[in-house]
Amino acid sequence: MKADYPMMSVIVVTYNPVWDKLKKTLLSVLLQKNIELEIIITDDGSKCNYQDKALDLLLEYGINNYTLLANEQNEGTVSNVIKGIKQSKGRYVRLISPGDYLYNSDTLFKTFNYMKSNNVKVCFGVPIYYNDDKKFEIINHRSVPKCLFLYRGKRNESMIRKNYLVLDDMPLGATFCTERNLFLKYLNRFKGRLKLGEDYAYSLMVYDHIKIYFFEQPVIWYEYGHGVSTSNDSVFSRIMKKDWYYFHKTIEESFTRNLFDKKFKLYIKLYHKAPNRFLKLIIRYGMYPDIIFWRIVRKIVNERTITEPDYCFFNKFSATDL
Repeated sequence: MKADYPMMSVIVVTYNPVWDKLKKTLLSVLLQKNIELEIIITDDGSKCNYQDKALDLLLEYGINNYTLLANEQNEGTVSNVIKGIKQSKGRYVRLISPGDYLYNSDTLFKTFNYMKSNNVKVCFGVPIYYNDDKKFEIINHRSVPKCLFLYRGKRNESMIRKNYLVLDDMPLGATFCTERNLFLKYLNRFKGRLKLGEDYAYSLMVYDHIKIYFFEQPVIWYEYGHGVSTSNDSVFSRIMKKDWYYFHKTIEESFTRNLFDKKFKLYIKLYHKAPNRFLKLIIRYGMYPDIIFWRIVRKIVNERTITEPDYCFFNKFSATDL
């Protein structure tokens, strides 16, 4: 499996992981078929990072194209991801965290073929939301983004940009796959500013007119209720709010290409100065009245995520005897 320049680099991003979840996440990667991979495990200052056990597992499966990285202290997800990507050599990069699992044995192969065949630099797929705190259950969740219809058929890039940047209607970060060099370029613009919001790199790409495509297939079992996105942790929320502010500051300092860019910079400037939520809403819908229609449409469409997934692959890597 040794490859100097693998098709894809899978970067496993950890911080105080639970071994059982980390093991299953790694197994979902190790059981991928028909694709040359490298595996990079990058830990952000965990008390116990389990990299010794992870190494044993990699060697058990005959993997020699791997890298183990460990920060001495916690630096934040953005810095940790940058460190992992800098060590990678794959054409494309796929991030994954303990508790999230690749959907099927050919998930990475299909993603790679889709991106290469269609000259796609960045794409997102379909998540299956689950939670197993008490018992395993599939979560019936609204599609992410909610205005998923904008990415199908004849695309209107202006509408996608408004929806993504003004309504913050973003795809789930855990479903993305990105060209390595592109991802690193945009993450580096946040270095020293953002702590947890590596997903804002995709938002910055959208601002810079880079097209983000929808790979309309399930790509990940996503653990709902944990981590930054869905845990409702007040500490995470405060950090993400700060990240959101500095993401907008980065946009304010970015190159202005057209009228949309100029208007959006004015919007975020006024939005952040507004003293209360009511005035913020007036600014949003006053400057972008057409997004009111999209909000109505997405409520009518109300597309949901998959609730009846194929468990065949999931049962393989979650078996207790592995």
